[in-house]
Amino acid sequence: MKITKELAVQPEELYSFIKEMVYNDVKSNIKNIKSIDDIQEGIQYKKELKNKMGKNEIVTTRIERLNNHEYCVSFTGKQGKNTISYSFLPKDKNYTEVTYEETYEGVNTSTSFSYMIMSFITSRNSKKRMEKMLFYIEECILRQKTLL
Repeated sequence: MKITKELAVQPEELYSFIKEMVYNDVKSNIKNIKSIDDIQEGIQYKKELKNKMGKNEIVTTRIERLNNHEYCVSFTGKQGKNTISYSFLPKDKNYTEVTYEETYEGVNTSTSFSYMIMSFITSRNSKKRMEKMLFYIEECILRQKTLL
């Protein structure tokens, strides 16, 4: 599932927001992280997440890419691997085009097939959820700017 939206923020603001969000998540799961500069591609840690069925599951979280134009993280659990990525391109001085994508690789063919069917059925709700999330990110960044 993939969505592209233009946000009224600068790419640097978006990158700073995402890096801060990642830092807070990593810091809450890895105790020896002291500063935002300690966040590097390849960091792995365990955390508890709710799966699509609403059950808690321990997953291995890995930061695949984190740089000034993309962020990609994977979550590997018993059923497979979910990958979430944001890529962002400057449109002009105050706008950034953001592409948000979620992918899934099941541990076997039947798991992947089941996920594909469920994704098709829930695609409309998933796109709405993604749009809301990007809107929320934009609103948070704009709110931070007005507080400064």
